Amino acid sequence: MYKSLKERLYHIVFGTDTVAGNKFDLILLWLIIFSVIVVVIESIPQINQSYFKYFFAAELFFTGLFTAEYFTRVFISPRPFRYIFSYW
Repeated sequence: MYKSLKERLYHIVFGTDTVAGNKFDLILLWLIIFSVIVVVIESIPQINQSYFKYFFAAELFFTGLFTAEYFTRVFISPRPFRYIFSYW
């Protein structure tokens, strides 16, 4: 069905018409929601003072995941430079 891992990943990441693509989008959406919740809770000074190291670790975790997701998108894109500069 798929010729390579790159092609399979393309259908998962960019494809919304597949079960795997829908699961990927749903997981990514929940990760974004959790990331926003962490930032909101972290903005409360009393909570931030008590749990700073956990918030810092969570931010590193989310940053790493979102960075990996972005680089995966660039890697599997048929035209990576166009994808990179598509928001300009």
